[in-house]
Amino acid sequence: MGKQKTYKRILEYSRSIFFEVGYSKVSMDELVHEIGMSKATLYRYYSSKEELFEAVVDDFFDEIEEEIYHILNTNLSSDAIIEKFIYTMSKKLSIIDPNAAYDIEKSAPLLFKKFLERRKIAILDNLVNILENGKKEGFYRSDISSIIVANIILASIDQLTKKEFVINNEFSYSDIFGSVISTVIDGYKLR
Repeated sequence: MGKQKTYKRILEYSRSIFFEVGYSKVSMDELVHEIGMSKATLYRYYSSKEELFEAVVDDFFDEIEEEIYHILNTNLSSDAIIEKFIYTMSKKLSIIDPNAAYDIEKSAPLLFKKFLERRKIAILDNLVNILENGKKEGFYRSDISSIIVANIILASIDQLTKKEFVINNEFSYSDIFGSVISTVIDGYKLR
């Protein structure tokens, strides 16, 4: 197996485990067992669980950003692009179990902060771009800043993905993401 395929295999298995059960509940021993390789082989690729988790986060958001790049570079209207953006982000975020996210936040706060930063970049930069293009096409209101709208969306997502809200209401991250964007964007559209 080539080195790139091994990296990808490690990242895919690790992502599914970290995003399903969290960070503190996963040991390198469990990862090598799930991946089906020796601990020595895993440590040749990643020197620690922290380094592996960072690579998982980077790979996850690199995939999202690549998909969004392809969406943005189509001949679709901004209205259709926002729908595809919502679908893509919701689909990707749906693999993260909220309890796993809370475990990561509690047991590895610096790594969780990096996750939130990558999410912020994926959402804000792309949403502002989509909304600005939508203004030019006449879909969205020009009297309201796209940056403000994108930040309202991100702040709402941040607030609604707090543990108490998600667990008490049994929403997934993808439910919250899609609902927030749809609600805010509907108010931003020209009628």
